[in-house]
Amino acid sequence: MKSIIFVLGCVLLSSISGQDIILENPILTYWGDWYEWQNCSEGQYIHGMRLMTHEYQTILYDDTALNGIRLYCGEPGWSSIDEHVQSGIGDYGTFQLNFMCPIGGFMTGFQMNSEEAQNLLDDTAGNNIRMFCNGETSAYIQGDGLEIGTWTAARHCPAGAALCGISTQIEASGTTDDSSLNNFKVKCCPITNPAKTCEPSDAWERVKICDNTKGSSPKACKFEKRVGVAYSHKMSSKPSERTFYNNAGYKLDDQMISELSQNIQSKMTSSNTINWEMETGFYTMENAVIDEISIPAHSHMTLYQAVSQCGIFSASSNTYKKVLTNKLSKSETVSYIKV
Repeated sequence: MKSIIFVLGCVLLSSISGQDIILENPILTYWGDWYEWQNCSEGQYIHGMRLMTHEYQTILYDDTALNGIRLYCGEPGWSSIDEHVQSGIGDYGTFQLNFMCPIGGFMTGFQMNSEEAQNLLDDTAGNNIRMFCNGETSAYIQGDGLEIGTWTAARHCPAGAALCGISTQIEASGTTDDSSLNNFKVKCCPITNPAKTCEPSDAWERVKICDNTKGSSPKACKFEKRVGVAYSHKMSSKPSERTFYNNAGYKLDDQMISELSQNIQSKMTSSNTINWEMETGFYTMENAVIDEISIPAHSHMTLYQAVSQCGIFSASSNTYKKVLTNKLSKSETVSYIKV
């Protein structure tokens, strides 16, 4: 059986590689060796888990309970399982069910079910895991491990961070009383500001087509005018990605708009569309109103707006391009207007 141990009740909350934080469960047993860190790819965060558990062996055989932890990584707005990380694992049991945060969510803390040293009785050490999603401190996802021990104090990442790596302490098999997984540590990585890290592009987006080629007098052409910053209108924009950043505390507010504007202005200096450094129309939340333009007789008009797409954001400028084609003269004129 195991030797006498000292019961520790500490949490390791230290800074590594910049702003990354390590969380460690309260230690009730310390048998085994620590295995190397396994980290998600840069820009990915943990959103699910799968436990390797050893089913209850009754009092006649050696129980090891929790043997391994597999964590699933994904980019903000994930919708499928693309990558996983796992540190050292034990030799008993099999991986069971997947337990996932809601689509687009991410894990921000954990709680461990662990058993203290049993002296002359069977030792199991780690038994089960709970994971907290999206900064929640009361609602959790519970794994399918055993319930032999007690739930230790929960550990949580600081606001604006999510789990991104794991290291486990595993007791090798072959002792008179194997316990397999004893403890684990997780790494919290800061979630980067999407307004600062997105890569902007821009284009002239068509707003309206008005045909007055058969008319003998001017015609009013009404159109919806949108100026300012909003979440992207593109079909490729993922609602779950917006939910991810909202859960991380990044709201579309004045500060976010200012940071996005600075990003676009600094990275779009060579744009062939408009001079974004001089653009002021997108410094506010997007506002939509109805406006109108007069179309001359025998003419066809196509109206475009300069729009920058940057990740989940859309920045609509107040610069419009009007292309007017006269049916009779076959002439085309291009003019720029501020709305």
